[in-house]
Amino acid sequence: MKHAIHILSLPLLISCTGGDKGEGNSDSGIEGPDGGADGSGTDGTGTEGTDGSDGSDGSDGSDGSDGSDGSDGSDGSDGSDGTEPLISGVVSGTVRVQLYTTDEDGERVYMDMASAYGDSFPFGRIFIGAVDATSGALVGDTYIGAPTVGGDAYTVSVYMSQAGPVNLYAVLDYSADSIIHSYDPSGVHPALVLVEDGSSSTGADIVILAAWPGEGGGDGGDGGDGGDGGGCTEVTISGPVTINQDVSSISGMSMLLGTDGSGPWDWAAFTTDGTTEGSGGSYELPVCSSAGELNLVGALDTNANGLFDAGDTWGSYVTALDTTGNPITVGTTDLSPYELQIPIGGGDSPVAIVPFVRMTTSLTMRDGSTFDSLPAGSTVHVAAFYYRPSPDLSVASISSNSFDFEEVPWSSLAGQSSVDVELILPANVVTYLWAFVDVDADGVVNEAEEPLGSSLEDTNGKVTVGSSSFTTGVQLGALEE
Repeated sequence: MKHAIHILSLPLLISCTGGDKGEGNSDSGIEGPDGGADGSGTDGTGTEGTDGSDGSDGSDGSDGSDGSDGSDGSDGSDGSDGTEPLISGVVSGTVRVQLYTTDEDGERVYMDMASAYGDSFPFGRIFIGAVDATSGALVGDTYIGAPTVGGDAYTVSVYMSQAGPVNLYAVLDYSADSIIHSYDPSGVHPALVLVEDGSSSTGADIVILAAWPGEGGGDGGDGGDGGDGGGCTEVTISGPVTINQDVSSISGMSMLLGTDGSGPWDWAAFTTDGTTEGSGGSYELPVCSSAGELNLVGALDTNANGLFDAGDTWGSYVTALDTTGNPITVGTTDLSPYELQIPIGGGDSPVAIVPFVRMTTSLTMRDGSTFDSLPAGSTVHVAAFYYRPSPDLSVASISSNSFDFEEVPWSSLAGQSSVDVELILPANVVTYLWAFVDVDADGVVNEAEEPLGSSLEDTNGKVTVGSSSFTTGVQLGALEE
């Protein structure tokens, strides 16, 4: 089936699965990244937790899921929902994780993963999705089962009703718990990729920026609604699992989300007795008492990648057939029987992940003049950097050090007082927005006497990106001491 992913202003719907992934409200000893803008992280889920971290055995690729087999993914995106896709194509690229740490001034600083960990990749698997840029539907997915420190090649098969552009994004299982959480680090390929029938596109490279776990992964937020994961008085939510259409997996997970789709904050694995309609099972999900209102959901690993992600089949607590009972209220007593129906609706994931947003930057001159005040033939380079750029930056290095970048030629500047530039960024990250004028076409910017500018929000250019598209500004002028 095709899974709907609402992008920009609405959350990506995501699903989670996996065989022996462990259970419980755990975080496998890694607190989780700060996620950038909203600070929603995992320290509230507790470092004591139960043995959910043993789910990382699903991240070693030992099941053959090295990302190259079976990882043309999208077993549900090939028209199996009764709507036969008319075209298919493939997109390939590389995905790598880049570490950062934070200096004493609160600025992000590059950290070499190989120096910190050698050849040992410290995180879990990587989920990669292709999203129809027109409809917002997930039209293909794949994964890297055993990521490497230097990055990995991927290929995703895309199935669509007609030719059109797609966006590519990737999410890192930061805590190696086999679940793609709303706060897990993500990255995007900044350009749209046109998919036509039989097409094969290359170069859709993705970088995921992740906090060095040695720093505790940032503040992690308050852990959401699901309790602290350890040292609390627990209650148990339990009940039957009902499978109401044929599926391709018996491995499932019961989970609790915030009512805003954040999380999952608590989870426990279950197994059904079959894959045909009418099959079922049962689950028991421990949670801290008095957790309040939460959404109780379940998922099956129908794309068989050892992750609970957007490509899987999701369901919900129901009070009657196809009637969700969410939200539930977790108090001081056990809740049972709370039936999970899988799937419900289109089987889409309710996890609130927004894979990317658009940042529109309005370029102007600091003195209020038109761009004609620049030397004729000048080019402006605008980029959303991972870190604050250094002096004498080569134009060729901008692409490898930024989420996205744009070159504004003289033909677009002449006679204008402002120019808008749109960049595509992962949601919930921190970036450094700078614009540089190359006045002499020597391929080097940020030189003495060359105009430049940073985001109006911060003198270092730091921009905190949330989960919706936004507009900001950069004023160009001489470097101000």
